[in-house]
Amino acid sequence: MMIGSRNWHWWVLYGALAVIAFGARLTIVVRGGGLLTLGAYDDGVYYAAADALVHGRLPYRDFLFLQPPGVMLSGTPFAWFGSVTSDALGLAVCRVAFMALGALNTVLVAVILRRFGYLAAAVGGFFYAFTYVAAYSERSILLEPVGTTGVLVALAILAHPAMVRRTVWPVLAGVALGVACGFKIWYAVPAAVIVLFAWRVWYKVLLGLVAGVTALCLPFFVNAPAQMFTQIVTDQTGRGRAAYTLLERMQMILGSYRVRNPALVDAGLTTDRLTVILILVTVVLTAIAFTVRGGRLYPLLLVVDVGLLLAVPSFYPHYAALTTPMIALVTGLAVGRVAELVRVRAAGFAIAAVAILGIIGLNAGMIARGFGVPVPVTGLTSAAATVDGCVMSDDPTILAVMNVLSRDLARGCPMQPDLTGWIYDADTLMVAGQDVPRSVNPFWQKHAVAYLTSGAASIIVWPNGFGRASTVDLTAGPVLFQEGRWVLHATAP
Repeated sequence: MMIGSRNWHWWVLYGALAVIAFGARLTIVVRGGGLLTLGAYDDGVYYAAADALVHGRLPYRDFLFLQPPGVMLSGTPFAWFGSVTSDALGLAVCRVAFMALGALNTVLVAVILRRFGYLAAAVGGFFYAFTYVAAYSERSILLEPVGTTGVLVALAILAHPAMVRRTVWPVLAGVALGVACGFKIWYAVPAAVIVLFAWRVWYKVLLGLVAGVTALCLPFFVNAPAQMFTQIVTDQTGRGRAAYTLLERMQMILGSYRVRNPALVDAGLTTDRLTVILILVTVVLTAIAFTVRGGRLYPLLLVVDVGLLLAVPSFYPHYAALTTPMIALVTGLAVGRVAELVRVRAAGFAIAAVAILGIIGLNAGMIARGFGVPVPVTGLTSAAATVDGCVMSDDPTILAVMNVLSRDLARGCPMQPDLTGWIYDADTLMVAGQDVPRSVNPFWQKHAVAYLTSGAASIIVWPNGFGRASTVDLTAGPVLFQEGRWVLHATAP
């Protein structure tokens, strides 16, 4: 696509969408406490695993890692940078890079919708740029941002007839899908749908998919085949079902679970009622999108992805990133189709404007509230620097914030990035088909306390996960630093 007088308005659109998307993701983090905020768990696990790899420790063999290796590999450049500068800087740069990836995903949504018209691309792109679900999932190093990139790159390639006719591009589309699966195995489901929909070039796409997965996974599988299979497949499929109803999952998929607008509540529009309305709107948009020639794959993927998220045992809010790009594509398709049927240009722009205002109204408050907990970085970093030995934590994010993660790895300190994940592997305990929570799981409590007291000091980020006896053991040593909930304890003799 050449940059010229005929295309300038498209490049303006792409640039504006990228800025909006990056700004939304940055706002969530800054309003939540800054680039070194805490509040989630998974991103710290992935960054610490990347840093462990930089220091010569292999996942599956040397430490538990319940995901394919893709996300860990994506974090290694930033972990290496953090190891030669400071862990805190490496983590901050990593988070900004994933926000930029979210901006790229937004542009890809608009590029895919370009052939359906400017309004379709603008509305679909803005939906993805500004919806809270996408912004929340792309605020840091997580599985979903690159998984989304892989799917969108494949769709962008396969939507271009000139690319499909050449051998290399369908293979590259498959490689992109393989990379997505190398980050999260759930992406195998939409990847299979896309391969089947590729018609005459399906075998080329499948070849690329296999090549992409193999390139990411084979080096680690060779070193620890049984452990890798157990941790990625067996441990994940064996997890008990999360305690969320289907309506609650739909709230997370549609982003209504965090809408707290007093005006809506006063008007009787509760979260459940808003969710039902959004479900109905999404069904209508999906039905309209199915009528668009050349665009039926996107509503089909939406239906498949929603079904997958409603069926899988575990569920957390950022999992909804699987469906968000498809909702964006369907919304853009439907709005573009309605505007096309109206035939009055001004009316079409009015329909698009109403859609964009609705997106802003539902998401602006959630984005402005931010997500995360501020950390007293200066005090904790100073205190940790005085510890002559290993610093341990139940969340490795805080170790990066305190700038001791790379230091301790270089010293040979024990490092288990996913301490909580033990409950799905060696410390699994199920009663009546349900996982026993770690706070009352004696196996996990024993192993976690032994690990956390193996160093010279420790800091507990998630105290609710420990029982009373474990808490006594973990807090028996003298306090080296305390500010609010943040307490660094020396290990008791």
